[in-house]
Amino acid sequence: MIKNRFFILSVVVLFITMNVNAQSFLSGVKYDVSVGLGTRVSNAPFDNAMFGFNMGVDALKPIKSFANDKVDTYGLLGLHFVQKGGKQSTDFMEMMNDNNSFTVNQLSIPIHAGVRYNFKRCSFFFDLGPYLAFGVGGSNDVDGLERKVVDLGLGFNLGIKFKKFGISMGYDKGFMNIAQYTQFDELNDKSNLKGDAFYMNLRWTLGKKSK
Repeated sequence: MIKNRFFILSVVVLFITMNVNAQSFLSGVKYDVSVGLGTRVSNAPFDNAMFGFNMGVDALKPIKSFANDKVDTYGLLGLHFVQKGGKQSTDFMEMMNDNNSFTVNQLSIPIHAGVRYNFKRCSFFFDLGPYLAFGVGGSNDVDGLERKVVDLGLGFNLGIKFKKFGISMGYDKGFMNIAQYTQFDELNDKSNLKGDAFYMNLRWTLGKKSK
């Protein structure tokens, strides 16, 4: 618990420090606040998808425009609360078993590069890049499950914006183990569990109006 609180505090302090000490760099930055639902899945035996919740904020820094400002490129730095995990069975009776599913809550920091194509009333955008995430516990305890603290992966977002409101879909592919599962009836059978997640989000842009 102390270790998790230390990571949370470190991430928040890092995010605040980067914003405070980089005022000139952050000129023209817009902020997207997002909230949404999605599905998450892991490796066998937790390879059935389950619903997850996410919310966060992204700082978007304009880089360069092309084609008479029709095409914009930007950098993105975010801080998100996301859920990873999966379940073993979709059978209704087995779903009532506490050991059927596991959840890892994370504070995730995506670092993406993106492009946006502007129309008169809306714009389409796509961004891609790595993320670094820190586990901050989970919603349930599973016998034989050990959660890991650090996760690293690759993610993308694709969506549409109407001035200050937008809708997007995204995907995270985890490369590191978010947990390790040991079946007690087979003590030598250990499963390394990675986390993949698909998101559908609503977005609100703070600051000046988007093009």
